Amino acid sequence: MFGVARRVRAPRGVILSEAKNLPRPYVLHLTRPRAGREGPTTRRYHVYITASLPRTIYVGVTNDLAQRVFQHRKKMVPGFTSKYNVTRLVYTEEGDDVRDAIAREKQLKGWRRKRKMALIESVDPEWDDLAETWFATEQDSSLRSE
Repeated sequence: MFGVARRVRAPRGVILSEAKNLPRPYVLHLTRPRAGREGPTTRRYHVYITASLPRTIYVGVTNDLAQRVFQHRKKMVPGFTSKYNVTRLVYTEEGDDVRDAIAREKQLKGWRRKRKMALIESVDPEWDDLAETWFATEQDSSLRSE
């Protein structure tokens, strides 16, 4: 596993909803400090689980979580997630080593469905879409009908 968990905000470059009363999504930040790899240029890797409304599960790994979630939502990559409408981000872990991320992805993919569901429900019991507000666009007030 990557390390110790704590809550963080959505990934850099993601537009969040302006509504301040909405609960922020839980994104687990899991890291193992490595000598010489700290600093602003450190690349981040995400192991994530997406699900469909009927709870079909997909486990993946990426170095740009916002872009990957967007690709799943827009069905830009043909395959399992497009075919089964697996577009809702329900779990994520973040780390700084690609080998650890790939190993964790393989570990999760090897788990039985019941264990994956328990992992998701340990941080997101309702299976809420953690990226629901990431791609919200601001409306121009001049375009609103009154």
